[in-house]
Amino acid sequence: MRKDKVTKALEDLVRIITEQPEIVEQFVKSLKKASIEVYTSKQAAELLQCHEITIRRAIKSGNLKASKIGRDYRISKIDLGRFYREQGGGELFADSSRDEQ
Repeated sequence: MRKDKVTKALEDLVRIITEQPEIVEQFVKSLKKASIEVYTSKQAAELLQCHEITIRRAIKSGNLKASKIGRDYRISKIDLGRFYREQGGGELFADSSRDEQ
């Protein structure tokens, strides 16, 4: 019985991969984003779906912690999640409660 369920699940997975590759691509992108620990201002803007200037203004005003390396900023995952919560956005990363411990 259990073997049948596993076989069915694998068949469903193969069907999704072959019939809907865009879903797989979105899943892979989300995994990559979740594994990043430090973001550039451009990556942070893409993640928050805002303009990069908005991120830079938040950094300059002191609302978002960042380090300047060269000409660009680097923002930690923890600080970006904290900033998003403080702006009323809720949890940005599923594992952010673990990050802050």
